[in-house]
Amino acid sequence: MQYIYIFLTFLLSSYALFQPGIYQNETFDILNLSIAAICSVALFSQPRRSYSLYKIFHLFFLFFFCIAPSIQYKNGVQLLMTVFSESDYILTSTYVLCSLLLFNFVYILQYKSTSIKHNQIDGNETTRHTIDSGTELKLILLSFSIFLLVFYRNNFSILSMFFRGGEYVERISLGRSLGLVITQFLRPMVMVLFLSTSVLRLRRKSTKWILFILFVLTDFPTSMARFSAAAMYIPVLLWYVPFLREKNKFIITMIVGLLLVFPFLNNFRYFYSSNTLHIGLNYSQFSQLHFDSYSEFMRVLQDDIVTNGRQLLGVIFFWIPRSIWPNKPIGSGAYVAHEQELYFENISMPFIGEGYINFGMVGVILFVVLLAYFSEKLDRWYWTKIVHRKKDIDCIGYFLIIALFLFIMRGDLLSSFAFTSGILCSFFFVKKYVDRKSTRLNSSH
Repeated sequence: MQYIYIFLTFLLSSYALFQPGIYQNETFDILNLSIAAICSVALFSQPRRSYSLYKIFHLFFLFFFCIAPSIQYKNGVQLLMTVFSESDYILTSTYVLCSLLLFNFVYILQYKSTSIKHNQIDGNETTRHTIDSGTELKLILLSFSIFLLVFYRNNFSILSMFFRGGEYVERISLGRSLGLVITQFLRPMVMVLFLSTSVLRLRRKSTKWILFILFVLTDFPTSMARFSAAAMYIPVLLWYVPFLREKNKFIITMIVGLLLVFPFLNNFRYFYSSNTLHIGLNYSQFSQLHFDSYSEFMRVLQDDIVTNGRQLLGVIFFWIPRSIWPNKPIGSGAYVAHEQELYFENISMPFIGEGYINFGMVGVILFVVLLAYFSEKLDRWYWTKIVHRKKDIDCIGYFLIIALFLFIMRGDLLSSFAFTSGILCSFFFVKKYVDRKSTRLNSSH
């Protein structure tokens, strides 16, 4: 069955790669076929690890660095009215293929050289937490308080809570700093609080349902950016839908999600009553700015934009307000838009593009090596130590990272790092609170 999935994924990619178009280049096609073949095999390798950062990495490369640029090139798509030459496409895909090979080399080398054997599983302990009724009430009150804050920000409009933009949205301006705290720390906390109940022994069953309702109302999927919605709901689906944890099911679901759910959620970006909801397989989405990661990397290579680490400083110190640091770097996508005087600034910058914009070719190598190294360590930590423990809150942390990884890969790094930091801070805050307020019960099995 594994080989059938590989074949079907490669076939799906080839259909996009060989669609008739205006332009054709044999070298570019060979590069994309190589990328598609590597990604298709990687996505369905290690069937025991049905989900991992390794697989999310290849999923991103297949869709954003293979299928999308091929469709854009063949149809002469000019994102942001920019014309790229054949040589630009060939150079960029060469970088992509080399990055893909380097990631696999480092990841597999680290995987094989680790001292921890994969059959040595630290899984003989089941960890549960028991909390009292008062603590349950505090969890509910905390979630309800965040809901009220988000409700207030939407001018106490229920409809506004369900849409990202358009005629039904009524948002109150609370200032940029407070807005970031709400979207990147407080709203995710409602989801983490709900998930935390799955590892707790509760006095009242109603507590979980109340937290679930507050989570859905506060973080309704059509009310936020699609990558944010994925970050909120993928951990919940992984935890509560065992089907997705079976071999290959999660990756198949993600492929279907990118082809069907991803474009469907775009209906709510600017929603009006006159709108017609579009549902179905939509290859035209690959010609739009949703899939601009490849072209933004190509811009950086084309103009050889290198800041010698300045963009990275903005990422590391994202938490410093601009009132204190007026010249703090903006996101790399917006920076490139400024440099090239583009008419639109809300564009992405993929992870390997961040490597180049900071340190040139050396930066691409450094970023890919570090990404592969830490991805393998996190994957190994989860699949050898955490997955076999029942009801372990650390599972939630790994699911969050899985959900955020596509966002990190797409970029830009400033926004994705800030959002990831906010969600992980929410997770550690809740984990610390649960540890402090609960009684831990360990039992062998």
